[in-house]
Amino acid sequence: MKPASVTLSLTEQADVLRAARADGDDAKALMQSYAAEFNVDMAAWRPELHHDDDSALVQPGWPIHRPPAFGLRLPVSLTLLHASALAGRWVERLPDLRPTRSLHWLNLPLLLVGLLR
Repeated sequence: MKPASVTLSLTEQADVLRAARADGDDAKALMQSYAAEFNVDMAAWRPELHHDDDSALVQPGWPIHRPPAFGLRLPVSLTLLHASALAGRWVERLPDLRPTRSLHWLNLPLLLVGLLR
């Protein structure tokens, strides 16, 4: 039996942070402004699931690009922003997330090979 397909509307698919080209500090500032403007409690907000961090150069994943948490990036849709504003709290329902295997160990051999050349 095939699972039922889910069709999302354009407002459910649109990623406001991506459309605004906001990552790191810009995304943080945008979401803080949203929370203040619409009086939304952002305690349940998980920024690592929605945008990249600007400080990637000082994190252990560099030089290999580190994707957002668990290798996915969830959209911040207009529908989600609207529902959260109405509820007064962040109302996102997250998928079942299991940690993926880290590739940070690859950086040491890459660094050694680069130094030996």
